[in-house]
Amino acid sequence: MIRRVGIIFGLLLALSGALVVSQASAQSDIESKLELCRNYRGLMEPYQKDFLHLAKVRNQKVVPSMPLEAYMYEEGERNIAKELSDTAREMGDYLWAVGDLLFVYERITKNADRLEVKPTVKYSLDHYAKQTQYRIEYVNNMSSYTKDPAITASATRFKKDLREIKTFLESIDLP
Repeated sequence: MIRRVGIIFGLLLALSGALVVSQASAQSDIESKLELCRNYRGLMEPYQKDFLHLAKVRNQKVVPSMPLEAYMYEEGERNIAKELSDTAREMGDYLWAVGDLLFVYERITKNADRLEVKPTVKYSLDHYAKQTQYRIEYVNNMSSYTKDPAITASATRFKKDLREIKTFLESIDLP
């Protein structure tokens, strides 16, 4: 009898330990996604600054005596760089929001509460993935109009990172 109680108690401990390990691995998965989100967010500020710098360089090339056609060209290149900078800022904001969602979701400990908020969090993640796809198309469109090799090179790298971010957002699976 005592042996059976010991075996049952041992099984209960093992099962409760498995549940704790299961919850811990689910939380560590969210933590790793949160860390990756922070890393991606950290990429956006340098892009924003790079594009702003390229816009300033274009602005400095404008002189009062330049022909109208040259002025329009420089103005167009400057506007493209500014638009790309704004896009990087927007993506940083989106990633900040995703990070906040993951942070809050990770701290919800009751399964009933998690089940209640999971659809809302998943919907938001899907929304940010779609917004990222729109930003990829926008960057692609803007970069097709520029003739500046520096803007084109930065836009190409930016697009590549946006594709990675979109894949990342679509891959987040909430426990």
